[in-house]
Amino acid sequence: MAHYGRALDRRTRQKPEALQRAQRRLEALARTAAGRSAGAVLAALLAIDLCAAAVFTGAGVVTGDAALFFREGMPGTWLSFAELGLAAFVAWMVHALERPGGAWHGDFWGLAAAVFAVFALDEILGTSQIIGTWLNQDAGLAPAGDFRDVGSVLLTLLFAGAALLLLPRALDLLRRPLAAALLVAGAALGAGSQALDSFVRATEWEFVAEETLKLGAEAFLLTGFVVALRSALAMRRRECSERARSAPA
Repeated sequence: MAHYGRALDRRTRQKPEALQRAQRRLEALARTAAGRSAGAVLAALLAIDLCAAAVFTGAGVVTGDAALFFREGMPGTWLSFAELGLAAFVAWMVHALERPGGAWHGDFWGLAAAVFAVFALDEILGTSQIIGTWLNQDAGLAPAGDFRDVGSVLLTLLFAGAALLLLPRALDLLRRPLAAALLVAGAALGAGSQALDSFVRATEWEFVAEETLKLGAEAFLLTGFVVALRSALAMRRRECSERARSAPA
């Protein structure tokens, strides 16, 4: 752990104090979660997500649009952005523990951190939908096949590209079967959410289902990264203990 701490200090010394405090708090939160069982973390995240989805939907029904609070810039979008951002952060912590000073694209975890950071930015900025709308309305492009709109085509391409980037590094997951299973489950739920977005006729209730499924996917994915962090922290503690035992008295 000392080596990781020194590497972290070097990375944070030149950052603004407010950013350093935020990073330390996020690291403390991630370490606390890593100290819990996978079932407890997953149950907590699913409870937060499903309760939030129920509240958003209920509030939307009152306003006359069940999907209102899941739409761009609304609380559902911010919750999804936060979970994707946390997944990226925890993945980066795993990378920093396993390959301190290594290139971000050198292992699954660093690459996953970059991929989920892109997902988080797209979630909060709506980049794929903005570009899709422009391509459809201004460039005259129509969606291919049975896709509902150009934006869903772009999102599907983004997810497929991310999978192609991560799969060659997926051997890193063999040492952590529980984390792998959680990540696969999250990816499957995410694929289901994207299928609704891409191929099912758009209604407010379809959008509620799509966004609720996406939040469930993020709960599994974030738990998978937390499980990997727990393993990486345990490995680092063992290494530090072995070095301490082998050091001359």
